[in-house]
Amino acid sequence: MRPIRIQCIFPDIKDATCFYRGIGPLRDLERRGLVQVLLEKEVSWYTMRGADVIFFQRPFHTEHLNMIQCAKRNRKKIWLDYDDNLFCVHPSNSQHPIYNDPMTTATIVRMLDLADVVTVATPALAAAFEGLPGGKRPLVIPNAYDEELMPDIS
Repeated sequence: MRPIRIQCIFPDIKDATCFYRGIGPLRDLERRGLVQVLLEKEVSWYTMRGADVIFFQRPFHTEHLNMIQCAKRNRKKIWLDYDDNLFCVHPSNSQHPIYNDPMTTATIVRMLDLADVVTVATPALAAAFEGLPGGKRPLVIPNAYDEELMPDIS
């Protein structure tokens, strides 16, 4: 059986969140032969053709929605992952104006409706996402811990 091919869309592949929620655990699964990670510089119908699943880390923008709609037209499964409640960003956060915008909220809700699976970092975040469009329940996948990089933290 061949590995599941996952095309990944990350906001920043070099940031810590991507390390413990995105490329870090996905590369580990790839080393185990369970998945094949596809990283494309451009996302379009022809780059999606080789994927089984499209993974989006923290999508919020209309550009992400356009990619998801393109993927759905190409019969691809959509996996959305969130580590924050983007519907409740505190006003002191510099990103508050972006996430508090009604257009951004509507875009996120539409993406959640189109998703085949939604994963979140904590049970509290799962509870906040209860009642997602389409009756989906988010799955809790805790942040990854890399035993090779940090073998003994006790």
